[in-house]
Amino acid sequence: IANERDWTRIMVPSPWEYQGYLKYDGFAWYKREITIPDHLAGEQLVLLLGKIDDFDKAYLNGVLIGSTNDHRRYGESGSWEKKRAYAIPTSAIRKGPNVLEILVEDMGNIGGIYDGTIGITTRANYLKYFN
Repeated sequence: IANERDWTRIMVPSPWEYQGYLKYDGFAWYKREITIPDHLAGEQLVLLLGKIDDFDKAYLNGVLIGSTNDHRRYGESGSWEKKRAYAIPTSAIRKGPNVLEILVEDMGNIGGIYDGTIGITTRANYLKYFN
């Protein structure tokens, strides 16, 4: 991954085309440092990433925690319509700062993390409010 000082800040959820990357199709990394509050230690947590156009791989501290890719061609894939919700293994969580990285692949039209709820919640709240 390139030098982080060269990275551009981007808002989510919002297509990257609306943020200066017109007609960009390809790959992009999203990265964020997060701290899981102490009172959630030991809880089963879920990462919510909303809708992503088209495919994604989500990592916490270098551990792959989820991905969506139906391996269909442009125009046939329905991945862009699916809300992402990935269980976070407790073994992947560190005390203090954690690094969340999402690799997004866009095959055409808009791209990026473009819609929906973004964040971390408990499994109980996910089942209650998002399922």
